[in-house]
Amino acid sequence: MELRFVPTTDEHAQFVAANCRPADREEFAAGSGEDPLTVLRYGVRVSTVLFTALVDGEAVCIFGVSPASMAYGIGCPWLVATPKMERYAKTIVRVSAPILEEMHKVFPHLVNFVDNRNEKAHRWLEWMGFQFYPPRPHGVSGLPFMMFERKVQHV
Repeated sequence: MELRFVPTTDEHAQFVAANCRPADREEFAAGSGEDPLTVLRYGVRVSTVLFTALVDGEAVCIFGVSPASMAYGIGCPWLVATPKMERYAKTIVRVSAPILEEMHKVFPHLVNFVDNRNEKAHRWLEWMGFQFYPPRPHGVSGLPFMMFERKVQHV
C-alpha cells in the first residue's frame, strides 16, 4: 500500500463526493442541505490547509481547515472520506498527525460540529485528540450535532 498526501484537485473532490461514505452524505444533508460535491468544492475553495490522501493512487479522503476567525486564530477542520478509508484509518491518522500540527500553526483553536450519528467521524476526531461537547440541535435539519475542539498554546 502506498499512502501519499497531495494537493487537492477538483478531480479529487468529484471522486470523493461521488463515492463518499453514507454517514458523510447524511451529515451534509442534515447540516447544510447541500450535496457532497457542493460542500466539498466550498471546503476546497475556502480552506487554508488542504490535502487529499491517496492510497495506491486513489483518493480516499480530503481534509482541511477553513478560517472561522483569523483575528482569534480559530479554524474549522473537516474531513470527507470514501468507505475505502476505513481499511487505512489508523495509518492515515498516524501519518496525518503532523498535518494537524500544521493546521494548529495557522489556527491554535480548531472547532467544528459533527453529526451525532457519524460514529466513524467521532472515532477519527477522538484519535486526533479532539474534545467533544454534548449534542445539540444544529443545521438545517435541527438534528443533534456535537461541537468538537482542540486547542494548543503557542509559546
